[in-house]
Amino acid sequence: MSKRILFALFLSTLLLGPALGQTRFTEADLSFTVPEGWTLREFPGLKYHVAMGPVEGGFATNINVVDESFEGSLEEYLGLLGQSLVQYLKDFTILGEGPFVTDQGLEGYKVVCTDNQNGMDIAQVFYVFNKAQRFYVLTSSVHPSYLEAYIGIFDAAMESLAFP
Repeated sequence: MSKRILFALFLSTLLLGPALGQTRFTEADLSFTVPEGWTLREFPGLKYHVAMGPVEGGFATNINVVDESFEGSLEEYLGLLGQSLVQYLKDFTILGEGPFVTDQGLEGYKVVCTDNQNGMDIAQVFYVFNKAQRFYVLTSSVHPSYLEAYIGIFDAAMESLAFP
């Protein structure tokens, strides 16, 4: 399991920024519709831009993307990801999980959880997709008290995911 995924999770607790306009996240190998009013920002050390939403409960709502190659199935990858999350995230608790399908029929997996990073409680939704042994983890993060309000927004963004 790559430490880049854990690093991106850690960064989700540090990112703050204003929301301005709607756009489409488009990188060389994937794209999705950014929630209305959100912005895209570069962050040192990350391959992909981070979609930044409003600050809610003192936390900058965001969606970040990491990818890595892995020579195994989605189920095997999810098992290793789960082990890493339990090992490295304090108070990691799964609230729900199951298959997730995009508007284009891409099949992935969704995990909704809470954890604590740097003394801050966070709710996160992991969307995991495999494309030709390259695994993409799109992590949506929000203050836990706003999870219910944002879960549909996160799902809509991920439903628009495409691999050009």
